[in-house]
Amino acid sequence: LQGWDNYDLARQTDYLAYDIYSATRWPRLLEILEHVRSAAAVHGKPFIMLEYHAGPNHWSPVVTHRDITIEGYAALARECRALQWFRWYPSSSGREQGIHGMLDSQARPTERFTAVAEIAALTQRIAPLLASSRTLADLAVLTSNDNAYLSYARQQNTGKDRQRWDVFCRLLSAAGFQFDQIDPTVLESGDISRYRAIIAGHVPVLSKGAWDRLS
Repeated sequence: LQGWDNYDLARQTDYLAYDIYSATRWPRLLEILEHVRSAAAVHGKPFIMLEYHAGPNHWSPVVTHRDITIEGYAALARECRALQWFRWYPSSSGREQGIHGMLDSQARPTERFTAVAEIAALTQRIAPLLASSRTLADLAVLTSNDNAYLSYARQQNTGKDRQRWDVFCRLLSAAGFQFDQIDPTVLESGDISRYRAIIAGHVPVLSKGAWDRLS
């Protein structure tokens, strides 16, 4: 999430795919979903979840029906077009032994399996509505992966650049604001007419064209 330029990936690919393991860590989950939703939407690409948090692991030792339901609908509400949970049942060996199962270790259904079945049944009923849904935002937050490259060149912590925006976006979400995250290429050559305001903070690297549009 901090080393890849999601906007550039979305530009080059047919869809943007993620794997996210943040069930029960809701602020972080929502931040990541907003990253990928915004990047995919810039280029009109769908985003899909190839691996979603299906069961207990080392940092979320209890994952319930409620948790699966929240993470499922949170992704669908942010324009995710496909959900795939990992794994079907816990591994019996290796690094992921005993974790991440939607079923239990005896391959018996759990409340998590029930939650996914309910989500699947609902999405089948309202699939046309979900497929046409779009997030409407009149506020944008300008981000830039160039910051991470600059920090790397300066031998500084590249993660702090992304974290500053994450904290700010978390505050906006808590205050009830819907917003997009855009990158400098959108600012320079994209359609920004729908935004009433663009928040541009902590962006030391910008092209002249991007600065001109801000002014």
